[in-house]
Amino acid sequence: MQTINICSVLDVLFPNNAWYGGDWKVIDAAVDQWCVENNAYHYARGREEFSRYEATRLAEEAGCTVVLLHDLS
Repeated sequence: MQTINICSVLDVLFPNNAWYGGDWKVIDAAVDQWCVENNAYHYARGREEFSRYEATRLAEEAGCTVVLLHDLS
């Protein structure tokens, strides 16, 4: 299972930190589309609930080969 940090994906989708201060509806839609195109499971949790183990397990259960890690803290 490949794991990728949300910041890495945002940097590819929105070069030069263009996502800072951007419209989150547009950003969320772009991330969702990236996940579809890359067979990725978007795991987003606050720091207290965040678990790489759970992220991997949920991604595998969903049939994904990539897990996109997003710490909401």
